[in-house]
Amino acid sequence: MFPLFETIRIEEGEPKHLEWHQARVDASYHRYFKRAGAPRLAEVIRVPEKDRKGRVKCRFLYKRTAWSTEFSKYVPREVRSLKLVEGNHLEYSMKYTDRFSLDQLFEKRGKCDGVLIVKNGRITDTSFTNIVLFNGEKWITPLYPLLEGTARNRLIKAGRIVEGDIRLEDLQYYRSFRLINAMREFDQQELVPVEQIR
Repeated sequence: MFPLFETIRIEEGEPKHLEWHQARVDASYHRYFKRAGAPRLAEVIRVPEKDRKGRVKCRFLYKRTAWSTEFSKYVPREVRSLKLVEGNHLEYSMKYTDRFSLDQLFEKRGKCDGVLIVKNGRITDTSFTNIVLFNGEKWITPLYPLLEGTARNRLIKAGRIVEGDIRLEDLQYYRSFRLINAMREFDQQELVPVEQIR
């Protein structure tokens, strides 16, 4: 079994933002396996001919001594509402293939499209994305995410979003939100009113 993975967006046959994924693979490999020597993504990811058109999802799975790639057509998940759920004991600081705890929380979504996880009174992530909230002046992403996503880190470095300590009671000060991850570009995501977080 592969304990860790990366999700990499392929556009017209080209892997996007590999340097950000490589940085996370390097850090996770060192932390999880207690050693250096992570796979070089640019060298090992080979996009099959059949997956070189449009937007494709690459799932790169790895363990200490081996790796594997899976490619599939990307089908966007529409999220127009989020249910607040508590996950105080949830730990997902690396991109683990074991998502049992996240899936359990997702099952609590009720009639909403997804869940927004609250940990120790603070807003964190959804079950599959980071969240960015707009307060009328700037875009703010939680200071304490469950997982530091590659898109999140890239946007912070570019100065397009900033980190902020967002407590549950602070949601009233925001107008709208977007959900981001490696497959969901910030500018391409629809604005959703914050009232759709319930």
